[in-house]
Amino acid sequence: MSETPKKFTGKPHGKWGKLDAALRPHVDAMLALYIEGMSMRQIVEQLQLNVTAASARNYLSIHHPEDYDRAMIERAHEMVERNAEDAAIASANGDSSGLKTAIETRFKLAALYAPDTYGDRKRVELTGKDGGSIKLEALSDDALLKIAAQGAAE
Repeated sequence: MSETPKKFTGKPHGKWGKLDAALRPHVDAMLALYIEGMSMRQIVEQLQLNVTAASARNYLSIHHPEDYDRAMIERAHEMVERNAEDAAIASANGDSSGLKTAIETRFKLAALYAPDTYGDRKRVELTGKDGGSIKLEALSDDALLKIAAQGAAE
């Protein structure tokens, strides 16, 4: 029988307590290196942390979510700026094949890290009459069955 996981109460315990003790002093450095473009594996190795890259990433996303989200957005901006620099170099050298792939890859990653800024998706907000809230009405079981029957007949 497996043990039910404890809910996070604001005080790290067990595995998270050990991670917190190991990583808390390095959070700012980890986020700065992440923004600069280093992978979490590279960060863990450079800072000589005795944890896996996945554990470090999970720790940041769970215990420092606002900082981690901000770092992902800043990393996306860095990628886009680096694209502009690489495009200028490629243009000056007349070589575009390899750099084009790097630039396209960074744009895709930027869209993942900061979808509101660099993503292709659009957000649609629904409003009710005169910009107010949408009013939902409960349907009776008979009304739902009637709608289901009409859908099946079509």
